[in-house]
This record gives sequence, structure tokens and C-alpha cells, in this order.
Amino acid sequence: MQHYPWVSTGSKELSRTQAAALITQHKDFRVPLYRDIPVGTFYANWESTKKAPYDFEGFTKDGILTIRESGKDYAVWWTEYIVGLTPRGQQESANWIKTSEGVGDAPVGGPASDARIFRIPPAQREIMEVTGLKTNPSGELRAEFNWKWVPTGQARTVPSQEIPSEVKSGEALFQLYDDGWTIQAVSVEP
Repeated sequence: MQHYPWVSTGSKELSRTQAAALITQHKDFRVPLYRDIPVGTFYANWESTKKAPYDFEGFTKDGILTIRESGKDYAVWWTEYIVGLTPRGQQESANWIKTSEGVGDAPVGGPASDARIFRIPPAQREIMEVTGLKTNPSGELRAEFNWKWVPTGQARTVPSQEIPSEVKSGEALFQLYDDGWTIQAVSVEP
């Protein structure tokens, strides 16, 4: 449970502005939109390199990644690719999250991949407005709100990433404690 007490301790009132501020701070709301990029040596079939998560064209065109075939194949359909960061890519990747995840598209029983997934956050959520507050008999308060994705500084790094522009809805559940309002849960439309 995430606890965010208000400065006005013990206040039994929660305004739409205060609710929006608490929702914005919540860990579930702050999860950005991610784009995953494998970097290293891995096997993939040719068609998978042309679509997500392996859509490298924009990254190579923008001088962020290099990609080449090693000349090794496995079971006819799988080709070994070597994806590397250019000097510009190395600078950009300082803002990316390097995960411990490997590339999951390897052929069954085929050679192991040494590629790792980099996670790039091209967009984050922003609350447009809290549209309603409703208290239920148990004292919980439900806040309905609208939000949208807004580009981060990393959006320019992901040329092929489309950032959804539509406004989406969400809901947050609050509970009043002796030291103020606490968020119990935040639910956002995917």
C-alpha cells in the first residue's frame, strides 16, 4: 500500500485537485509507456525484424543502432543478427533501462542469445482532470479521472513509436486515515 498523507493532516475533505496530485504520485500511475529494444547477438526470423519489438529501421536511420546479419542460420528460418549501439546510441542509452531480460524470440533448441533488452520510455501519463468523487458507505472514496500519454524527452529516440493521443479513463480508490487520505489502488485503462 502506498501512503501519501496530505499537508493538512486529518482533513476529511478531498478536493479534485488534491486527488489529482495524489494519483499523479502513485507508482501504478507513474509507469511509463515502454519500447523494448534488444541489443547484442540473437536469432530471429526475417519477418520478426520488421515489426515490434524488432522494428530497427528508425533506429538505424537515426544513427542509434547498427544491425547486421552474421551469416549464420539455424533451421532455415532463423538468422543470427548482431545489433549494436552507435556512439550516439551509447549516449542515448544512458537514459534507458537495461534489463536482465534476454531476447525471447530464439528458436527452440537453437543457439542461446547474448542480447539484452533495453527499455526506452517515450511517453508518460498525465492527468487531464478528475471528473468525479464519490464516497461509499464504508468510507472509501472513489475518484474517476481522465488521462493521456505525453511524450518524454526519449520520444525522439524512438522514431517508429506511435504515442496514443486519445484521452483515457481511470479510477482511484482512497481511504481516509487519521493523518490524511491514502490511495488504496489506481486503475488505468490500458
